[in-house]
Amino acid sequence: MDASAATGPQIDGTGYSFHVPDGWGEPDEPVPGFDPDSFAMNGRDKDDFADNVNVLLFPGGSLTPDEAEKAARDELASVGVKDVVVNSRVQVGGNPSAHVTGQASINDLDYTVEQYYPTDDDQAYVVTFSFSADVPAEQRMRVTDATLVSWKWTD
Repeated sequence: MDASAATGPQIDGTGYSFHVPDGWGEPDEPVPGFDPDSFAMNGRDKDDFADNVNVLLFPGGSLTPDEAEKAARDELASVGVKDVVVNSRVQVGGNPSAHVTGQASINDLDYTVEQYYPTDDDQAYVVTFSFSADVPAEQRMRVTDATLVSWKWTD
């Protein structure tokens, strides 16, 4: 990734931290029925779908990029994500990560998922960026790349 690190707020999670772009940040209230390890959203978003990023701890501990790519299609399809594509791997926190993209819908709002699976030591993370369906790939990659370049492993 040839991106500059995001310079917005720092988001801290279990064993990691990252920065989101300016205008993004943690919501004032938790999302009902959703308990991610960390969550941030675009506070400047003007449409009916707030672009966001969330991180979940992978319940199985560690996960190789090969394993993530194999599991991603079935896992995403099971939650209604369509047209899943396995993309080139990227570096997150100095480690290789799988990257998949897919199309989803919630409450009749279509959106695009960019999902990554960084792993450090014995823990994998599922990092999901969700964007309004009309956000072009180039704009999505500016956000994801800048955020992932800022990823740091913590103790």
